[in-house]
Amino acid sequence: MAERVFRAQPVLAAAGRAIVAPFQFLLTGDDNLRVVSVNSLAGVTVAIHGYRVDEDGKKHDFVHTHVPNTNRTTSTQNFLLGSGALLNLTVFVSAGAPVRGQTYVMVQLIRGFTGATVLMGTLLAGYVTATQPLGWPGSAIEDSLTGRGNLRAFGGSAPPPGSNLTDTVPTGARWRLQSYRIVFLCDATVTGRFCRIRIIRGGVIFFSHHAGVILSAGQTNEVHFGPGLTAGAFVSGAIFSHAPFPTETILLAGDQLDMIADGIQAGDTFGTSLLTVEEWLEVTT
Repeated sequence: MAERVFRAQPVLAAAGRAIVAPFQFLLTGDDNLRVVSVNSLAGVTVAIHGYRVDEDGKKHDFVHTHVPNTNRTTSTQNFLLGSGALLNLTVFVSAGAPVRGQTYVMVQLIRGFTGATVLMGTLLAGYVTATQPLGWPGSAIEDSLTGRGNLRAFGGSAPPPGSNLTDTVPTGARWRLQSYRIVFLCDATVTGRFCRIRIIRGGVIFFSHHAGVILSAGQTNEVHFGPGLTAGAFVSGAIFSHAPFPTETILLAGDQLDMIADGIQAGDTFGTSLLTVEEWLEVTT
């Protein structure tokens, strides 16, 4: 069989049955870039750099910057691109030091600039960090829930005396719960009370487990919950108790993690909750 060669054509249409274009995206002048980001860290700036070639074959570079929101809400910004053909594109963090799971970026090709625009293609999508950029062509297009998230250890709520405790997953976040710790101090009232954890979604309690010990006047209980733990307690002045929650505990935005003291008294106090979670960002638009 004789070898056949299909040469790239400088225009969209080519004679014959096969059309071999020199570029994946030829630009009409009405095609532009859209950057969509979701971010949870203050001080982050994203840079978008690339090259295009115009109708005369001249190469032009473009440089844009985008400042994401810091509260896990979606930020969208359009940038003029020009006519010709898109050669390559890279997205990287130019300010700030996010880790994986904190700054998610999509770069899209759109028809139009303001008002009603039409999505023509997605070039890049994934997490960027202080040391890991994305590049087109080359980088895989990932949704915001693919791969590992951001491992966070942080303090949650600290309610006033006589009140139970609630931590709520923030809007735009998804958590895999790793561990939960709380200290509960009883006042001088002589009566029994015990702590239990609850996970609530949409007002429905879908998990509840007690801390494994009954407390009374003047006692302090340091409670630990984690996957794979067995229920038990150790007394050494203070009481240290531990109990399990499900191994794969996924919490969505708005889900509540409650610590309840049944029989709580007016002077009983929960300390600040300490949580370890793996967090992803939810892209809502």
